[in-house]
Amino acid sequence: MINSEKIPKIQRLKSEKAIQHIFAVGQSLFFYPIKVQFKLEESSTSAQKTNLQFGVSVSKKSFKKAVDRNLIKRRLREAFRKQKFVLEESLVIENKNLKCMIIYVAKEKIDYEILVTSISVLIKKINKKISSKLNIPTKED
Repeated sequence: MINSEKIPKIQRLKSEKAIQHIFAVGQSLFFYPIKVQFKLEESSTSAQKTNLQFGVSVSKKSFKKAVDRNLIKRRLREAFRKQKFVLEESLVIENKNLKCMIIYVAKEKIDYEILVTSISVLIKKINKKISSKLNIPTKED
């Protein structure tokens, strides 16, 4: 049985080179407890199967136990997965690619509902940046 609600492997950002590039030349947005570092690019070819790639990071310094880090990463991925369709639609319309890293910056565990709210706010901000490149008005304007 195939789980259709799973994050496709092609959308996972794993390349160390790509991640370093995002941090070197990308932009960042912050809404407590999450920082998003992202790079928005023109879509080069239509052969690429996805316009969106993302990764999640939790500090080992703040959370010594892997169990705690993994719990937070699962929550972040799930919150992003449920709301990423908004970004995917904008990226297809604007013919752009987005690579982003979601970084958890809080020093303690935070409720899932707060993570969902934070990710939602950040997705709206990124969406504004995507559509503002061509001056297309969004619903928030």
